[in-house]
Amino acid sequence: MTWMNSVALFLKTTTAQKLFESAIVILILWTLSHFAKKFVAKRISDKASRYRWSNSLSYLFVILGFIFVGRIWFGAGKSAATYLGLLSAGIAIALSSLIANLAGWIFILFRKPFTVGNRVQINGVTGDVIDLRPFQFTLMEIGNWVQADQPTGRFVYIPNGMVFSNPLFNYDAGFKYLWHEVSFAISFDSNWEKVRDLMMEATIRYCMKVTPEIEEEINIAVSRYLVSDNNLQPDVFVHIADNGIRLTTRYLTEVRKRRGVADAIQRDLLTEFRKHDDISIADVNSIAISVTK
Repeated sequence: MTWMNSVALFLKTTTAQKLFESAIVILILWTLSHFAKKFVAKRISDKASRYRWSNSLSYLFVILGFIFVGRIWFGAGKSAATYLGLLSAGIAIALSSLIANLAGWIFILFRKPFTVGNRVQINGVTGDVIDLRPFQFTLMEIGNWVQADQPTGRFVYIPNGMVFSNPLFNYDAGFKYLWHEVSFAISFDSNWEKVRDLMMEATIRYCMKVTPEIEEEINIAVSRYLVSDNNLQPDVFVHIADNGIRLTTRYLTEVRKRRGVADAIQRDLLTEFRKHDDISIADVNSIAISVTK
């Protein structure tokens, strides 16, 4: 029974006692964290607020765990210097990429290049931020094989450190609207003035209405950032292309309504074009396609 004697002797050592105390501390903190999150879930109905509270509680109990376990192993007087010193040295040697991700997390929390709920694009991936953790953030991917700003159903996990090495596009922060365009190419003998008027009418009918509140919000963004194009009203531009006359309507829209507004404008115009014999849509080979009644 030598091994039983060895185990018995080990259980009497200071190391075993510290392991037992550490396990008790971790168990207590995990239990408190579990009940705290359940309490928050019952008290807060808003999903975004509930998510932020739950994440904050997770971070709080992890930090408390490091502090209490560190005091067990290194003593009350040494915990601040010795424990943190050894911890940072070990991480610096073995986990340099994780350090960059942790630094990225701190940067995201304090500088706020984006927050949970924003739509962003980074390293060629576009999506809505649905989660933020110390080493990565998660996107609900949009686009890709879906030919529009709608979800694919895939989660994309992005290391936080990528915010230091890749351009980050935020669709929501600062300036919460996008300029979008819808184009039609018509044959050279079509009545382009009529098409221009029809496109303007359809755009005004379906695009976002610029209220005084929205205009003030945009003016604040313009004063804060170097935004040169502050013309908020829709417009139609004409361009002579190889296959005909291309008319493009440009308008302001909310980020998540871009596809719906473009769809409504194009449906409306296709219906209107069908009513006019002097309007023919041109294809890519410069062949006029008549839209008959």
